[in-house]
Amino acid sequence: MTTVWGGVVGWMFFTLFSAAAGILYAAILRKVKGPWPGLLYGVLWWVFLYLLFGPVAGMLPPVQKLGWTTLITDLCLFVLWGLFIGYSIAVEFTKEEKRDQDPDGLLGKVLK
Repeated sequence: MTTVWGGVVGWMFFTLFSAAAGILYAAILRKVKGPWPGLLYGVLWWVFLYLLFGPVAGMLPPVQKLGWTTLITDLCLFVLWGLFIGYSIAVEFTKEEKRDQDPDGLLGKVLK
């Protein structure tokens, strides 16, 4: 990042990427329970970006040129990111299931 606008554009792309990753997670893993799917999802994205797509597309240098600190820090960030996406989708999916089971909700029961 060399300018403020470069940082803003980077954050916008990260936000769009996260939204797309969340939609993909919801399509594939929304019914899987627990933290492990989200953790593994983050690891898979790290592997995809750092080992496969990133160096080929020129987004990242080859893994051999990155330091251990960078690799481990970014892996941890991707694991937390995947965990956040997994829990966010799981909570929303659980709310939808409860809404479907009880469409009137608590207020509807009180008013009847």
